[in-house]
Amino acid sequence: MNEVNVIKRFILRALMAAYPTPLPGEALDAAVRTGVNPRPLMSDVELAKRDLEARGMIVGTRDPVDDSVSWALTPAGVIQAKPL
Repeated sequence: MNEVNVIKRFILRALMAAYPTPLPGEALDAAVRTGVNPRPLMSDVELAKRDLEARGMIVGTRDPVDDSVSWALTPAGVIQAKPL
């Protein structure tokens, strides 16, 4: 399995653990960087998030006040994350 797929699985598991509460982007990034071995590049983390978002498994919501992004599972993402 390539590294981006490992990151995607980790993201799904992390968001499932927090479900239904969205995770702040910084917290999700930190969890991925500490939980995936070897430590992934941020470009790979971003690629994994964008791919999961494009597939309709996660959604990022931007806060209009501070421009931060929080991530949450979609119903399709819950289905994919449960067996992980």
